[in-house]
Amino acid sequence: DTGPSITVTATAVADTLAVDDDTLGTNATESFADNFTVVTTHSADGDSSETAYSLSVGEGSTGLFDTATGQEVTLTVDSDGVVHGYVTLDEVATDVFTVSVDADGDVTLDQLRVVKQGDTAQNNETTTLGAAELVTLTRTDTVTDRDGDARTDAASINIGTALTFADTGPSITVTATAVADTLAVDDDTLG
Repeated sequence: DTGPSITVTATAVADTLAVDDDTLGTNATESFADNFTVVTTHSADGDSSETAYSLSVGEGSTGLFDTATGQEVTLTVDSDGVVHGYVTLDEVATDVFTVSVDADGDVTLDQLRVVKQGDTAQNNETTTLGAAELVTLTRTDTVTDRDGDARTDAASINIGTALTFADTGPSITVTATAVADTLAVDDDTLG
């Protein structure tokens, strides 16, 4: 009995997920399923396959700072596999953003608090995590034939720098709306 085989490969650069602090609560979602290819050799006795996606976080400075507190954002993954970028307020972890992935490979970025932008001279700018490997997406595929032979393979892509946080700064325009008034003095009234 020759069992099945499977190979999973990351094949494309990570898609970009962009959110804007002007529209907090408006999530960015993209399919990352197309960033992987899977090659399966099926067994003669038939088989079934399963695909799972997961997120993980790496070590290091995020380079992102919460605007309201000035604290650097820290990353963690909860038991449901959701990445939380958070700061601590009154000893409570408070999300600045979350990243999640569903069973189809759709990754969602949800910004909940404003992050600082580096260039105060620019009105419209973006920032991202300090390194791509700070958030990693992994696809794991398993193929199992009818007599129980199973093979599993996985591939990962680093998506930290694919998470983009935009800031639309304030703007102001001052225009003259009327002809300037005339100021006149009369030297007869000096005194």
